[in-house]
Formats: sequence, structure tokens, C-alpha cells
Amino acid sequence: MMICVAALVASAQNSDTANRNSSPHKYYYYPSSNVYFDQVSAKYWYWDNSTSQWKTTTTAPVGVILQKKDRYALNYSGDAPWKNNAADMKKYKTKKDSTGK
Repeated sequence: MMICVAALVASAQNSDTANRNSSPHKYYYYPSSNVYFDQVSAKYWYWDNSTSQWKTTTTAPVGVILQKKDRYALNYSGDAPWKNNAADMKKYKTKKDSTGK
């Protein structure tokens, strides 16, 4: 009987973990900085030019100013929202001002 209970508990825990990883949750994308933020984990993802890879941090990347007016909510399943970065960059292009900046 104890084996059955242990199996049921393990199965429920695995199902719980799978549901958390597969159910979409909200990320924010800041197109002018090309940064993603996950409210649940409080982590930022940004492209690091010096290493040519995505980095994660618990604080905003150095030198980057993120403004709420310049963000889009994304629902994404998983923990790597940057995997859709090319599409996100295209979809959420930032508008340049009259000086071309």
C-alpha cells in the first residue's frame, strides 16, 4: 500500500511540474531594448553582444532603461521567451523619431 501511495504522490508532483512548465504565463517584451521580463521569476533575458548569446539576470541589464509604456505582454509556455525573438522584433518594431534615432 505504501508503494501505491508513493507512486501516486510522485505522479501528482510530476504532473504539477509539467503543468507549470507547459502552461503559458506572462512575460513582458521591451522592443527598444530587446529585453524580456518574467513577472513570476523576476528574471530578465537580454542579448549579450560580447558573448553572442542570451543572458539572464535578476536585475535590469546595465545601461538599459525599461519603461512601462514601451512593453508588450506575451503569453509563452516555457522558460526561454527569447526563442521567438526574431518574430517579436519584427512584430513589435519600435518607431524612430524624426531625427532617425
